[in-house]
Amino acid sequence: MMTWASFSKEELFNTIESCNNLLVPGPDKLSWRYLKEIIKNKECTNILIDIANICIDLGYWLSHFKTSYNLSKSFQPIMLLNTTGKLFEKMIGERIQFFFDI
Repeated sequence: MMTWASFSKEELFNTIESCNNLLVPGPDKLSWRYLKEIIKNKECTNILIDIANICIDLGYWLSHFKTSYNLSKSFQPIMLLNTTGKLFEKMIGERIQFFFDI
């Protein structure tokens, strides 16, 4: 059985750097631009990494990350998720993609 290695600060920084500041925030109202400012604080970075790693270790996805809202006024209905959850999903996706590229 393969174990999942803990996320690193480098993975967090690389993932968030690729996120577009202009994307609409989800129900948490946290924009990518603000999240990029938040992670400049070492303590905040460590907390985010800990949350991501604990979710993986427990095999549990917080309901906060599943919360969404519908932008029904747009031409095409769009469901927006919380930004922090999207960040963690991107980190997981990039790691999985890395393994498939090997």
